[in-house]
Amino acid sequence: IDLNEYEVLKDKLNSILKGNVHDEIKVLTALMNEASLELDFEKAIEYRNIIDSLNQVSERQKMEGYLDDIDCFAYFANEDYISIQVFHLRESKLLERNGYLFENNTDVLEKFHDFIYNFYLVQNNPLPKNIYLSDGNLEEIKNVFKNYSLNVNVFIPKMGKKKELVDLVKLNAKNKIETLIKKKDIEYKKTNGACEELSKLLGFEIHTIEAFDNSNIQGASPISAMVSFVDGKPNKKGYRKYKIKTVVGANEAKTMYEVVSRRYKDLEVLPDLIIMDGGIIQVNSCKEALKDVNKEIKVLGLIKDDNHKTRSLLYEGKEIEIDKRGFLFKMLEFIQEEVHRYAITFFRHTHNKNLFSSKLDDIKGIGKVKKQQILSILGKENFEEELNKLKLSVAQKEEILKIYMK
Repeated sequence: IDLNEYEVLKDKLNSILKGNVHDEIKVLTALMNEASLELDFEKAIEYRNIIDSLNQVSERQKMEGYLDDIDCFAYFANEDYISIQVFHLRESKLLERNGYLFENNTDVLEKFHDFIYNFYLVQNNPLPKNIYLSDGNLEEIKNVFKNYSLNVNVFIPKMGKKKELVDLVKLNAKNKIETLIKKKDIEYKKTNGACEELSKLLGFEIHTIEAFDNSNIQGASPISAMVSFVDGKPNKKGYRKYKIKTVVGANEAKTMYEVVSRRYKDLEVLPDLIIMDGGIIQVNSCKEALKDVNKEIKVLGLIKDDNHKTRSLLYEGKEIEIDKRGFLFKMLEFIQEEVHRYAITFFRHTHNKNLFSSKLDDIKGIGKVKKQQILSILGKENFEEELNKLKLSVAQKEEILKIYMK
């Protein structure tokens, strides 16, 4: 890079390493908030991580000069959470810091005391020479340690550098809660909030969503997969895989008809919405299948552009444009990616198994029973170990492993 630019960066770095991070954090915080408003969360997280790193540099500078081994505890509480932070200083160095979050459903000071006792008496963390606390009943804590014959000095600093230290730890505890609240708020908007937005857009309440996708190679090893989401979050227990039974070749409409019919024919608890990873063909096929199995479920299609990216929604015969930067679009995009990933993973397993199965037919002495035994252990981490348990000749095992490795 340009020499002048290099000198500016070098001076800034020297300043940061001396602990002068306030101005830089101010700039980065503004950039982080701007990225968050633009829904560029990856960039916002990147800025947040840099800010955390700069704060750690600053904290280490502030803690220089402490000669004793210290564990410093502090807490911060609001109506919902209790945040407890522990800083571990050894030989004037901040070795480690740990944060813990609890629901605020008990007496805060009692929770703080119990946490400290549990930290040493149950979790057996190494005991320092000194323990600094931001708050607490000092005599009670000292008596507990004394009763367990633990030789440690406990203080609640009131002034000077020691007070600055506990204040810093308390500030970290407060920031931890604020970070969690922001994280929960974003998580809500990405899941429940996006479902509420979709409900308003389509005109009915949506909690449960099921989405389908098909996969094959020129009609070979055709499969379909379904994923389930509840309030915008994956419900992996509800995921389903389907091997296509009635369709020959690559026929998207007939494949979707078969899978939807099989899924909902005898199902009693129905989802609020079905999402088709495709447009009018998939939606109409799904509706036809639902009609034939006498089930009523709303169906939403995801219309793709030339790059196979979702362009708009198809609902009740109308195309609906939505903000591609919004939380609703991101949720639908995630559902689309998840069902595609699940379908592709299942397809690869099925396709590879089919290829493996056909090649086993070429090995002399492998009959139907032995073939099924081999296929039943296919894909296991200890495949070779399981293979050795079967009564196979050395030559047969060598041939099988050659196919398997390919």
